[in-house]
Amino acid sequence: MIIKNKSVKISRCDAATLRDILRAVLFGLLLFLGIDGKSQSSLETLIENTKENNKTLIAANQYYEAEVIGARTGNSPNNPEVEYAYLWGTPDQVGNRVDFAVTQSFDFPTAYTSRSKLSKINREQANLRLKATKQDVIVKTHQSWINAVYLNQKNALLKERLKNAELIEKAFQRMFEEGEANQLQLNQAKLKFTALKNEVDRLNIDIVRNNANISLLNGGKTFVIEDSIFLAPKDFELDTLINWYQSGPQNLMFRGEVNRMEQQKDVIFNQKLPRLKAGYYQETILGVQLKGITAGITIPLWENANAVKSAKAGLAFAQTDAMRFWEQKELKVRQLYTQWQILNDQVNEMKELLNNSNNDDLLLKALESGEIALTQYYYESDFYFQNQFDLLDFQRDLYLTEAELMRVTY
Repeated sequence: MIIKNKSVKISRCDAATLRDILRAVLFGLLLFLGIDGKSQSSLETLIENTKENNKTLIAANQYYEAEVIGARTGNSPNNPEVEYAYLWGTPDQVGNRVDFAVTQSFDFPTAYTSRSKLSKINREQANLRLKATKQDVIVKTHQSWINAVYLNQKNALLKERLKNAELIEKAFQRMFEEGEANQLQLNQAKLKFTALKNEVDRLNIDIVRNNANISLLNGGKTFVIEDSIFLAPKDFELDTLINWYQSGPQNLMFRGEVNRMEQQKDVIFNQKLPRLKAGYYQETILGVQLKGITAGITIPLWENANAVKSAKAGLAFAQTDAMRFWEQKELKVRQLYTQWQILNDQVNEMKELLNNSNNDDLLLKALESGEIALTQYYYESDFYFQNQFDLLDFQRDLYLTEAELMRVTY
């Protein structure tokens, strides 16, 4: 509603200045709110640098290599044994005795096959853990970039709003001195200007904090993000997302743990089978030499008596745990997708409302013509700016949710 108030008007010079500021703000808003994803962003470069420099990823790669090497050990036969004995006879007529033996022990043949399969599963599990770690780091990097873009946009808008508030404060100061405004109106303008300065200071702290987080993700190396445009939003389908997460490394890890425990049970069963031993044996006494082949077998009576039962219990737990994980993950994906849909609708609705509104022209024309007072313009413009901040908040939440949904695509 247009309010006429001839007693508190702003000069045409001040109104023109306000018009120039507000139009500059609107032009900037069109640049970073209305053309999402149309310019080159630093996100891809930041992710590539993070992959190379991130300390967590470097350690994860080293740990993966150690796991792969470890998975390849432990499936070789035992070392061969060589025995030599020289025995003096008493009395001397008995003569001396010399024994010599070379033996090799073996597990039951199927044990080597089962351990080889287990080794392959362990290597696959190690690779999946590495992929999951990479995805986690990249998601954090992507979200830090989103926060940086959000903070850059908010910083630009807040500075323009601060200029607007400063000009309004000066206008109220002039009108107060001329008797056209009261002390309450002047105090309100000053308080608003001070509050905005404090908000700029808090925003700068948030920028420093986010830059430090980006540096930490980038292995301690500074990476400046000057982008003020979000990438174009994705077009998700829930069924596609569910399929992605079913094939994602985390779910495959839990399913792989079931396979690992099942194979571990097979390994333990084969270890309960008899072990074999064979070799060469030679004995010399009183000039007579005896030599031949020796062989032996172990009887599995007590060793690993409850190992198979323990392995079966571990397998049952792994199966239940895999089901639990997927149920929770699927529920979380569905919740994130619903949240993303709501935020996407809110962003589109707010953009449409702001694009179709002409509050800026109406307010400036009314202010210049004296149809509204500076006080009315002050509150109306403040409401307009607040809507822009709300849109920024919705966009940030939308893209943060989107980055989390995209986790399995990295």
